[in-house]
Amino acid sequence: MLISLGIGLLAALAVLALYFLGIYEPAGAWLDNIYQSRGVYPDNTTPERIAWAEITTIPLISIWICWCLSDLSQMSQKIIILFVFILVIFGISPCLALYGIFYEPFSSVSSVILGSLAAISFTGSELGRRKRTLQTVLGRRVSRKTFNDLMEAQRPPVFEGHTTDTTVLTCRLFNRAELAEEMAPADFLRMANLFRRMISGFLAAHGAYLDEAGPEIIRAWFGILRSDPNHPGKAVQAALEMRLALKTLNQECKSRWNRELRIGVGISSGEVVAGIYGSKQHFFLSAIGPEVDFSRRLSKANLRYNSDILIGPKTFKLVEDMVEVRPMEMFYDPESGSMTEIYQLLALTADFGENNRQLRQHYWDGVILFREGKYSEAIESFSKARVPGRDDGPLEFFIRQAQEKLSETRSESEAKSQLTGEGHSRLLGNL
Repeated sequence: MLISLGIGLLAALAVLALYFLGIYEPAGAWLDNIYQSRGVYPDNTTPERIAWAEITTIPLISIWICWCLSDLSQMSQKIIILFVFILVIFGISPCLALYGIFYEPFSSVSSVILGSLAAISFTGSELGRRKRTLQTVLGRRVSRKTFNDLMEAQRPPVFEGHTTDTTVLTCRLFNRAELAEEMAPADFLRMANLFRRMISGFLAAHGAYLDEAGPEIIRAWFGILRSDPNHPGKAVQAALEMRLALKTLNQECKSRWNRELRIGVGISSGEVVAGIYGSKQHFFLSAIGPEVDFSRRLSKANLRYNSDILIGPKTFKLVEDMVEVRPMEMFYDPESGSMTEIYQLLALTADFGENNRQLRQHYWDGVILFREGKYSEAIESFSKARVPGRDDGPLEFFIRQAQEKLSETRSESEAKSQLTGEGHSRLLGNL
């Protein structure tokens, strides 16, 4: 808007200078003579010329056309708007002549043409092309606020291939196949679209870029469009707020279709290669890196623990001062050859009360005892972390695991097939 105002005023000043120098007077006299000779003016009427209206129209029309053409992204639209402006201005003059008023249109048309040339020249610059570029690359994968922030940023987002630190959030629908079998196709489609619309809209409103938004998986990026050191914090905060949104979504699904969605969220942070992938006909902004696959695996791991939000070790290290978590299992990652611990995201530190801290401490003590092979003591500690009437999937998972260890219900060969030589779970490599 400011640039349109600036170049519009510059174009208007140039035309006003020509106007006061009398450059348009010969053309105006010629048009006035035509109106008189053709009987356009009312009979026995001396035409009145309102110069102030002509002078006022010049800057207004110049700023208006600059704003319109700078805001439009398609050249065909620019041409149509320019043609309409010229047609309207030339149409005003004979209409006013019918009422005995002479309006010289050539200065206003010059203002439109000069303002249009200035606006088109501006749209050839990076800042002028930015809106068209963002619309082409991002489409509706970001919120209106994020789009406007990118438009007003001093530097444009980088769409060429580059390495950057980001946080990826993957939201997975677990019981899709079950719902598809039990529900009518039309109802299942409505439920799946409701899930996609609500979650993707929620994440976009929190500043995320929607990479994938299908009926089963929604993947969003934080910090991929521009450098943001707080991208992990924004991702975990969005996930915690989304927990409430998912409860509302399930309430609506239960009231409309008597069904509930089982959803898991995985969050992972790290370095990726971001840029535009695809061909000229089919392209999209995305990123490739191990964190993408790790986030997908984390979202699926929620099914094992009956949890809702899991975060990776890198994300936890970046946000440990602002969130509260509980440890899950130690996993062996065959790709990196190292041990990895994942965490259940509980709440923001400011919202985590003392009672919750005590319960979490009992849980944590139980996990340590479980890893040390002290299963009876672990069950006792886990039992202290229970809250009557509250479903706690991860807690019940570890209690079952400890009870199975005590009763030795699993055969030794089956247990060894799921462990490394050091006794660690191979689950991560199988997710």
